Amino acid sequence: MLEVEKKIKQKLGIDETEVLSSLTSYRKKGKTYYKIVTYDSKTKQSRRYHVPRMFEEEILALWKQRQKYIEEERELEREVKSLLKKYGDAEKIKEILEKVAGESFDKAVSSYAIKTYTNKAKELFKSFKEDLIKLYREGVLKRLSVLQVLYLLANLKEISEDTERGSYFFKKGLNTIIKVAKNERIPNPFGTLKNDFFLSGKQTPYDFLLSNFLEELIGETLGELLEKEIEKLVAEEKAKEIEGKVKKLKEIVSWFETLPYEIKQIAKEVISDNVLDIAEKFYKDMKECNYSLDEAKAFLTSSPRDNLVNYMQYLKSI
Repeated sequence: MLEVEKKIKQKLGIDETEVLSSLTSYRKKGKTYYKIVTYDSKTKQSRRYHVPRMFEEEILALWKQRQKYIEEERELEREVKSLLKKYGDAEKIKEILEKVAGESFDKAVSSYAIKTYTNKAKELFKSFKEDLIKLYREGVLKRLSVLQVLYLLANLKEISEDTERGSYFFKKGLNTIIKVAKNERIPNPFGTLKNDFFLSGKQTPYDFLLSNFLEELIGETLGELLEKEIEKLVAEEKAKEIEGKVKKLKEIVSWFETLPYEIKQIAKEVISDNVLDIAEKFYKDMKECNYSLDEAKAFLTSSPRDNLVNYMQYLKSI
């Protein structure tokens, strides 16, 4: 209630020493206005404060909230008096109330800690998303949980920042994580990395990530988020690959039209009448053997007919 009363006083410029007494309304020229009556304990006098139109809605809502608090306090007083009448031991009731209040406080602190750690874990997930994706693709998360990997990455990052070649140290650490996780002869890769690699059993600011409760709370969710990120990345890569292929096929079709008539005829007779089908075959061979269109043209124009036929038959088979 103190906070509510403080807001009312600040809005209307009421002194802190004055006690809020009542909210009254009055009519003037057909309109309703409000004023708050206070009692000044120093002067022993009542004072009235007009509620400006711009603050009316807010002040009325705050006053309603204040009245609710007052009614709750009165109800609590009635219940306490009932307990005193029933048990007659004020000290015992006080002791029990303090105990219950302490338990509630502990629960509140615990709840706050869980929320804080959950948010921190999610922030770390965002920070190391690219590294997590890399480790996921390397198969690291088949043997380590997302939270365990975050623990290793966060500590590795902190240690690497204290070295002269931070990025090199971090990259080397990533490779070590991959190497250890992939080694099936190591029964507990996380334990090996945690205790024998760069932490040596020390306490770190990221120990909360290893909480069993946190694992149960968000471990699965983070794993699902990572899989969605992987799916999204794969889809983007696939789209780029298709876009690149279409662009290259157009280039090959244009290039094919510049070839001598005899070479084009052999390609159409052996592979297909469809130039796009021919371009597909050249695209596959170029991708696998890594040669340029200029190199392909030089080879085709310098080869005898029999060699051209054999090459086109090879292209048709791939």
